[in-house]
Amino acid sequence: MRKSDLVKPRLLQPIAWIAFSVLLIANYFPTLKWMVERWDEPESYMAHGWLIVPISLFLLWLDREKIRRVPRSGSVLGFFVLAVAILIHLVAGMADVSSISGMTLVLALLGIVLLQFGMPMAKVVWFPIVFLLFMVPPPEFVISKMNFSLKLIAADFATGLLNLIGLPAIRQGSSMVFQNEKLAVGDVCSGLRSLLALLSLSVLYAWLVREKGRFHVSAILLMAIPAAVIGNGIRIFLVSCLVMGLGSATVFRPLVGSWDLHLFTGSVIFIAAFTCLYLAGVLMDRVQAARASRGSR
Repeated sequence: MRKSDLVKPRLLQPIAWIAFSVLLIANYFPTLKWMVERWDEPESYMAHGWLIVPISLFLLWLDREKIRRVPRSGSVLGFFVLAVAILIHLVAGMADVSSISGMTLVLALLGIVLLQFGMPMAKVVWFPIVFLLFMVPPPEFVISKMNFSLKLIAADFATGLLNLIGLPAIRQGSSMVFQNEKLAVGDVCSGLRSLLALLSLSVLYAWLVREKGRFHVSAILLMAIPAAVIGNGIRIFLVSCLVMGLGSATVFRPLVGSWDLHLFTGSVIFIAAFTCLYLAGVLMDRVQAARASRGSR
């Protein structure tokens, strides 16, 4: 047998995978384009989408030694996973449901890992791949429904706080009326942006501290939604107080670029909400330490 006869089969597999990768990217290009457009919108709910892929790559880099040691043996299960992903993607494309199409991209990546490297590798890299789901914008009907509910919750919460400190206010729909002002809680102020971003951060944080036990993970994940919702209610309350004290013209006047006081309050509250997740982990550390000290007595 000639040496060239041995080389050709070795070259066929990488060439086949390159060709398949090009076809897969071309097939998903409209979906990828749609996602990037959603991330790049001026008042996007998915601005954090730009960070998801770098974070996933960083997680893979953290596990690089474990990935090197994993035995590689392709699994036929990957073919079926990949086939299901592409089939759903085609159906979603015909129905013009880009969100589902984006989710199938993550499923397709898992299928490729299974097909090329096998189940042992999939068990190591599954989280960085599944984490990519946070880059996929939710369907429009979900966004509309969540926006409506979150606006009412934020307005109710802020109105309650204002009345609690002796500043009379009433809620009219998603607007708040106090003194001679009427503050409308718009879609941008619903808190959906911070909720989606905080959910992705909480899942990431829970994964990074998973070795501390399920109580840590549960506490962090359970805190995410309340922290985002309550934080946005406090933000609307603070904006209302600023409007009462300084007037709408001052609060909504751009200070740095397009940023005004009401946008700055959003950044502060988001940092505070993420701090709550960290404090939840610290609290669980102390609870476990107290339990350990009681057990050692």
